[in-house]
Amino acid sequence: DVDWLEVNFTAGPGDAACDVKVYVSPSVEGLEVTIGLVELVKRTALVLRDVEEECEMAELQRKVEEAEDRRRTSERKVRDSLRRKEELERAREAMLSLPRICASSPPSAHPQSPVQPPPAAPLMMMEMVGAGEHAE
Repeated sequence: DVDWLEVNFTAGPGDAACDVKVYVSPSVEGLEVTIGLVELVKRTALVLRDVEEECEMAELQRKVEEAEDRRRTSERKVRDSLRRKEELERAREAMLSLPRICASSPPSAHPQSPVQPPPAAPLMMMEMVGAGEHAE
């Protein structure tokens, strides 16, 4: 009749540690097998810790890459907005110069009475450009 020994130990450092309970025959052979099992459990706990760290690093790397993608997208949007703003400003300046061109044309080409307002076309174009600025 053999009595079995209960051996409790913690394998692995820190968060990777695990509590292990082994029942061992009180013979020399049983003790040698138990020591081998303890070493195996410790090595397994260390491997699991390394795998966990690698998974955490991969997750962090993925998050960094996503953040860099968002930053590049934001920078591109800012550049596009600045380019559109410059284009609209140039168009606005060109349209503002139109009334001066119309006003500087000789009076004989556009017979008007002094009471008539200037032609409405340049004003309508300015309103269209103004509406485009607010549409973004």
